[in-house]
Amino acid sequence: LYADQEKYDGYIRDNCLFRKEINIYDKMSAQVKYANNVQLNYSLTTYSPLEGWRVAFNGTEGRIEAWMDIPYYEDMDISQAEMHAKEMDQSGEDIMQNEPIIVHNLWKDFQTVQVEMERGGHGGGDQRLQDKMFRTSEIADPYGRTAGSRDGAMSVLIGIAARKSIESGQAIKIKDLTNLNPKVKRS
Repeated sequence: LYADQEKYDGYIRDNCLFRKEINIYDKMSAQVKYANNVQLNYSLTTYSPLEGWRVAFNGTEGRIEAWMDIPYYEDMDISQAEMHAKEMDQSGEDIMQNEPIIVHNLWKDFQTVQVEMERGGHGGGDQRLQDKMFRTSEIADPYGRTAGSRDGAMSVLIGIAARKSIESGQAIKIKDLTNLNPKVKRS
């Protein structure tokens, strides 16, 4: 499927990504300060042989931590290739499993909360996104998670600002890139 398209898009799959002519950023980190003073620290390694992620949110009342597919956190007997294939699966046959979220309330013991998670298609998100766009677009989002085109543009601008910051060594403000002003609250 993909190899047949190489003559059209010029992207040669499964080549060594450490070739001299490859000039993409393969390891990056960004610090983002939002208009509401929330701060984000983001780190990405694109060439890692491991699937998985880890996230932590620190707030005024404590901390929430979660992770998925970190092989040394749990006894895993599935190969990284199999994990990647399951994550990219678009069959619609998502596998449900429980994953831990650790809740640390300040000055109290932590709690482990088991949350049912879907496997396949970016944690089931691909199918939900496609449904929202093409099947159930008229149904309101009760949790306010749906991102609009402005949200997408602002997300892209963060990426542009990060690249410009890497190139210049300076902090970059979104307001200096566009006339879209960052807002304290999404509209």
